[in-house]
Amino acid sequence: MIEGGIVRSSHLINSGSQDITEALSASKGISMLRAEEIKRDFGLLSDPHDPAVAEITRLAVERIFTEANRLISKYQRDKRVQVSKIVLSGGGALLRGVTELVHARFDVPVIFGAAFDKIEAPEKLAPILEEASPEFATAIGLALRKLG
Repeated sequence: MIEGGIVRSSHLINSGSQDITEALSASKGISMLRAEEIKRDFGLLSDPHDPAVAEITRLAVERIFTEANRLISKYQRDKRVQVSKIVLSGGGALLRGVTELVHARFDVPVIFGAAFDKIEAPEKLAPILEEASPEFATAIGLALRKLG
């Protein structure tokens, strides 16, 4: 949780988009590689040829949402503040439909973490870094924290 640009509370939710890949692989009896392809192709949206895919992915992300909801509710109750937005990071943030699902679940604006905002790079790399930003947010955040 961030207030006034300062991290007030942080938590690790030990789940992510890899859980979706594993759930698809186990449920459909397919390779992890094929499950990853399906996840990237459809994200949290329905596969018109296999409606079960959306349900499998929804159940996998529901665990993440349940834990996030618990943490947000506790913070709001303890600090008597309202969460004003949610910042998504990690590779799962790029999945189709995730932004809409998070917004529908928590009813606040949803944005992507801007991992490269504090890092200088040539201007020509800006579009590439913006697209890759959610996948590198955790690694860059930890590196910057270590630097002080």
